[in-house]
Amino acid sequence: MENESVQILLARLDERMCNVETAVGHINRKLDEKYVTHAEFEPVKKCVYGLVSIILVAVVGAIVALVVTH
Repeated sequence: MENESVQILLARLDERMCNVETAVGHINRKLDEKYVTHAEFEPVKKCVYGLVSIILVAVVGAIVALVVTH
C-alpha cells in the first residue's frame, strides 16, 4: 500500500518536472527571439540620447537667442 502511493507520488512529481522543463524551454525561446540584450541595445540608446541632447540644446539655444535679441 505505502509502496504503491510512493510510486504514484513519484510519477506525479516526474510529470510536474516535465511540465516545468517545457515551461522553462518556452521562456528561454521567448527570451532569445523577442528580447534584446543589454549589449545589443547600447548603441541604440546612445544614438537616441545623442539626438535628444541635440534637440534640447537647439531649443535652449533658440530660447536664449530670443531673450538676448529682445
